[in-house]
Amino acid sequence: MARRPRPTTAPVPGDVLDPRNDPIAAGPPRREVGADDEVVHRATGARGTVDKWHRDWVVLRLRGGSTRRVTNLPGGFSMHGETFTLTGVARTRSPDGPRRTASGSIAAPDTGAKVARANRLWVEGDHDARLLERVWGDDLRDAAIVVEPLGGIDDLDAAVAEFGPGRHAKLAVLVDHLVPGTKEWHQTERQRSDASPWVTIVGHPYVDVWQCVRP
Repeated sequence: MARRPRPTTAPVPGDVLDPRNDPIAAGPPRREVGADDEVVHRATGARGTVDKWHRDWVVLRLRGGSTRRVTNLPGGFSMHGETFTLTGVARTRSPDGPRRTASGSIAAPDTGAKVARANRLWVEGDHDARLLERVWGDDLRDAAIVVEPLGGIDDLDAAVAEFGPGRHAKLAVLVDHLVPGTKEWHQTERQRSDASPWVTIVGHPYVDVWQCVRP
């Protein structure tokens, strides 16, 4: 009696279901990328820097500034023609990559000191002014805009009149603890109605601007 041939487990040549024929499952290199390295998400073609990394997903910041969340798969990314598995992002600037400011924007080339424009940003409260300077100072200096602390708004009308806002001397005022119905609220509302189009007054209802941040 003839024996039946044993079933073979050898893969069919070219079988797409065989992991040995899958270039991703075959084991692409695993690597981190720099914060300024531009990568390509192979499945979607999305191209950008890594804004956030997670084991299962990645948020890319595209060239236009928008973000896109994509799936993080083995061998799912490429850079300079090399396919790899993305394992994280190193938060250090690559030697020839763009420098980023504290606010996260790409810093402008260093062109030396600039003469400040007549535009001013008045911030009520020394702490709030220092916080804005800490986060957006580089961006404001690039625009040659000076941030000045405002001790209070009791004399805001006189201060605005003395400043003399105009087409080439715009003024923005950030007021803290601005709650509807209060004396400060009525004063800023009056200033808004009387102010020229070159004055912008905004506020927040908190004692400290840091309370505006929501994690």
